[in-house]
Amino acid sequence: DENLFLVADLIEANNRIWKTELITRLFPPEIATAICCIPLSEYVDDDVPEVWRQVNLEWTLSGNHEDYWSWFTHLMRSSDTHACFTIAITIWGLWYARNRHVMEGKQQHALEISAKVISLVRELKEFRTKLPEARITMKQSWTPPTDPMLKLNFDTAFHAQSRQSSSGFVIRNAQGQVLGSGMNLVVEGDSRSTIVRITEMGRDRSAIGVYVEEIKQRARMFDKIVFRSVDRNANRVAHILAKARSTFNEDRFWVEDVPDMAVLVVKADCPI
Repeated sequence: DENLFLVADLIEANNRIWKTELITRLFPPEIATAICCIPLSEYVDDDVPEVWRQVNLEWTLSGNHEDYWSWFTHLMRSSDTHACFTIAITIWGLWYARNRHVMEGKQQHALEISAKVISLVRELKEFRTKLPEARITMKQSWTPPTDPMLKLNFDTAFHAQSRQSSSGFVIRNAQGQVLGSGMNLVVEGDSRSTIVRITEMGRDRSAIGVYVEEIKQRARMFDKIVFRSVDRNANRVAHILAKARSTFNEDRFWVEDVPDMAVLVVKADCPI
């Protein structure tokens, strides 16, 4: 059994090459080959353990684990939730930096990689703090709005075969009747990330930012509008309409000839 603690123990410090014989003895053939194919930087301060130290993790390589996967599994099981997120993002950051170095010839120093990792961990933590309340208060059945509010449920369906998406929405009043009039609206959908983006202050810079900003602009037309995230079971009618929309080549608005399945769900949601 080799007494190894760092990845640096697998590298010849003087000439910056892998200890091929040692690696071959420690790892299965496919893993050993993959390791030896990773180009090593000529800069000693770019070694992998430095990245882990910068993000407050300990990188250890012990002979007690047969391969990378057993080591990774042990590490995740013995770490708390925050550390698990950090470990996963750090491994991704190292993999991404390695690909840039191999494919594009772009060298990243340990501080650059660790700064990116820390930024992503912080962003994930901030995003997660906005979700607990939605999970706690989320209802699994549709509930009517309070008069004089109307409620709009929306959903989107993606069809892998045609590689196209379609959307659907339904507006109901306090009596559960489809459509209505007024300028007070509750908007519900089962895409929590979309609802979070719409309700956030400031400009959205994501890939769907243009649509989010348009929704925010149009929301100002209403006297009162509320956005809520709901369970998929509370959004069934919108989901049915989104799927039904894909069977038509043009937009379709139902007032009386609503799809039968949607009618059944509407009656089940509000049996009055």
